[in-house]
Amino acid sequence: MTQETLSVAVIGAGMAGRTHADGWRQANTVFASELPRLRLATIADAYLPFAQAAARDYGYEKAASGNGRGASQSRQACPVRKTSYR
Repeated sequence: MTQETLSVAVIGAGMAGRTHADGWRQANTVFASELPRLRLATIADAYLPFAQAAARDYGYEKAASGNGRGASQSRQACPVRKTSYR
């Protein structure tokens, strides 16, 4: 039987993204008989330095930054409103 490879990409390099990146890194140690060989391909984040740090920390091949427009333009497309809870 041919060993298949599953390429993994994680979107987001914050707390949840890093948790998923680490989970995929360890998945074959827990589910070795049930999963194909995993290729830790890419971690993407709107802020490239976060993606690069996570990719380095968890052994992914590369880091990518969202849509290539940069974090400042991405934030403008999805404005955040401050709320006061007084």
